[in-house]
Amino acid sequence: MTHHEDNECECPVCREPIVHILHNDIVRKGLAESTCVGCSHHFHAQRKPYIINPCNHTICDVCKENNDRCPACDAQVQSYIKNYLGTDMIEEFHTHSTSPPYVEYMEQLYEAFKRYEDYIMLWDDLAVPHQFTQSIDRQIWNELMQLSQSASIHGAQNDDFLSLGLPTFLMYHCDSIRKRVNHCQQLRKNRPWSHAMTITIYKPL
Repeated sequence: MTHHEDNECECPVCREPIVHILHNDIVRKGLAESTCVGCSHHFHAQRKPYIINPCNHTICDVCKENNDRCPACDAQVQSYIKNYLGTDMIEEFHTHSTSPPYVEYMEQLYEAFKRYEDYIMLWDDLAVPHQFTQSIDRQIWNELMQLSQSASIHGAQNDDFLSLGLPTFLMYHCDSIRKRVNHCQQLRKNRPWSHAMTITIYKPL
């Protein structure tokens, strides 16, 4: 908690005149630990932080539209003060983010694997897609292979897939897709006249 006493300067967080302002400083926690008291989501470009007056809890701009009381302490909201420093930190983070474009797809692939792990661990053969009888299995397989293709198209390599800790049989199929994507991209490079050629690697079952 940050307690400001000086009434002749401006708070660096909310840019309000500092007259007994008391609030949670988003800089103290950092973006990774700061969440909205309404939805518990982290703050980002689509969820910008606001300070609730008078209780000084931090809420996102989505939740503030639907609350006239603080979700954390039930205090009556008098006003919302924009957390300028927190917003600047979010913009700075996105401006200097150097993550490769495939990282988002790899994260989605890992999340899908963990979400469906109970189903996936029953698939123990390299020919699994040809043995599916349940629609749920086909649906999960389609999602995993589509994400694998998207990651490969955006630059994911074999080591990136290995780092996810996927089962060997699933790695086999992911690696096959990666090699075929690389082959098609090489064809594009060697034939500039066929730049409109689409990569049709994976077809759903």
